[in-house]
Amino acid sequence: MRARGDFTSRLARLKPGDQLRVNGGFGDFHPAPGNGPLALIGSGIGAAPVASILKHLARYEPGRRVVCLLAVDHRDELVEAEAFTRLASSMPHLKLRVLVLDEDGERLGPELFAREIASPGDFRYYLCSSQEVRSVVLPALASLGVSRRRIHFEAFDLG
Repeated sequence: MRARGDFTSRLARLKPGDQLRVNGGFGDFHPAPGNGPLALIGSGIGAAPVASILKHLARYEPGRRVVCLLAVDHRDELVEAEAFTRLASSMPHLKLRVLVLDEDGERLGPELFAREIASPGDFRYYLCSSQEVRSVVLPALASLGVSRRRIHFEAFDLG
């Protein structure tokens, strides 16, 4: 584990014998089986649940059309980088795009979505990000005509 953010920094300070209370799992953050196209969007540590969804799809629905957009500030923050590379080569209908802010300066937003997602209203969206990123992504998708009912997100807060 790398101490990168609020949560992981707190975990790194734990000592043997410290007690934790763990709750979970909560929510319903997984696509229903089917053949409709999916867009998976993850930022920062939100890439980990996206990787889990992709692994499941690769095993059980390898022909499903998927666009996966991942955003990190620095390349070393991308979790499961090798897994994403493997999945991209084994899933013929997966379009994977990794945005690394300090390399390409690109961010999640309406221009990127319009360029990367053909017919955005046809997709179901699974977003795993901070509230800050979500506050950009949700209006960006709305501006492209995506119904809020087609967007599912895993909300987490490290504050």
